[in-house]
Amino acid sequence: MRILHISDLHFGIKTGKNVTKEKIAERNYFMDDLVKGLGSITESQPLDYIFITGDIACTASEKEYTEAGTWLKKLSEACRVPARRIYICPGNHDTEREKSGESPELSKGTDELLCMERFEKQMKRYENYQHFCQNAGLPSYELDGRRNYLSGVAANPSMNVICLNTNWFVEKGKRKENPGIATGLVEQIKKEKKYENHLPTITIMHHPVYHWNEKEKSNGAGSRQVHAEVCNISDMILTGHAHKKEDGCGYQNETYICGNGAVYKEKAYHHNFHIYEWESGKTGAVDCLRTTYLFDGSKWYKRAQTIRLQLGKQKKKSDKQPLKYSFSVLWWMR
Repeated sequence: MRILHISDLHFGIKTGKNVTKEKIAERNYFMDDLVKGLGSITESQPLDYIFITGDIACTASEKEYTEAGTWLKKLSEACRVPARRIYICPGNHDTEREKSGESPELSKGTDELLCMERFEKQMKRYENYQHFCQNAGLPSYELDGRRNYLSGVAANPSMNVICLNTNWFVEKGKRKENPGIATGLVEQIKKEKKYENHLPTITIMHHPVYHWNEKEKSNGAGSRQVHAEVCNISDMILTGHAHKKEDGCGYQNETYICGNGAVYKEKAYHHNFHIYEWESGKTGAVDCLRTTYLFDGSKWYKRAQTIRLQLGKQKKKSDKQPLKYSFSVLWWMR
C-alpha cells in the first residue's frame, strides 16, 4: 500500500500589496513543477491513494475551484491515481463565510446546532466546495444515509476513510477560530460502525488537535474527549493547516498522527509532502516507511523513517496516553 499526503494548496491567490502578477506566475510554475516532481517520484513505484487535507481554495469561490480542478486532473494523470482514489477534507479556507448560518460561540449550543437534524443547514457554507468534489469525481462520505464531502465514512476494498470537518463555525473577521468537529457527528459515525471490518482506517481532517477548542480535545474531567474517541476508531490520522514545512508526528491511543505543512502559503513555496508505504493486506502491527519530501527553493530533499502502525485493530477504550513526538534525522538528496 502506497499513499501520498499533501495539504493546503490555496488556489485562487490574488494580486495585492504583497502578491504581484510575477508572484502568481511563479506560483503557477511551481505548482506545475510539483506535479512533474510527483510524477517522476511515483513513476517506478505507483501510488494507490492520494489524501489532501483541506484548504483547496483561498476564499471558496467557484473560480478558485475551477483552477484547483484543472490542477487536480494533472496530478491524477501524472501519478496515475484515478479521481475515485483521491480523498479530501475541507479546510477553513473552503468555507463560504459570507453565507448565512448559525454561528454560536462553541460554549453555547454547538452540539445542538451540529446534530444530524441540522446537518443540511450547516452544509450550506460548503456548496462550492462540494460541487468541486462532485465535478472532480472524488469519492463522497456517508453519514446517517446522507452522501456528502464534509463528514462521514467511505469504505473501499483496501481501507476505510473517515472524513471530519473541523471548520463548522469559522466566521469572517474572527482571528481565533476555535475549530470543532462536533460530538454528535462523531457519535453518529461510531453508532453506524461502517469502519468495523478489520481493514485499515485512515481519518483525515484539516486542523490538528492543538488548534481544537478545549472541550473537544481535552481528556480532563468535564470534557467530551472527542479527540480521544477519534483516535479509538482510527489507525492513522492525517491533518493539515500547519502553514510550515511540516508538522509533528506521534502516537495517541496506538493511533499514528501526522500533520502536513502547506504546499503554498502566501509567499512561501514549501512543496512538502509525505509518502507512506506498507505491505498490503497486513493487519495488526505493521512496519511503514514514511518518506518526507521537502523543497528549499532550488533543490529537493527527502528523509525517511520506519514507523509502526496498528492496522485494522478496533480500539474500544482510551488509554489516555500523552501525544509523543519524534522526528527522523536521516536526510539525503533525491
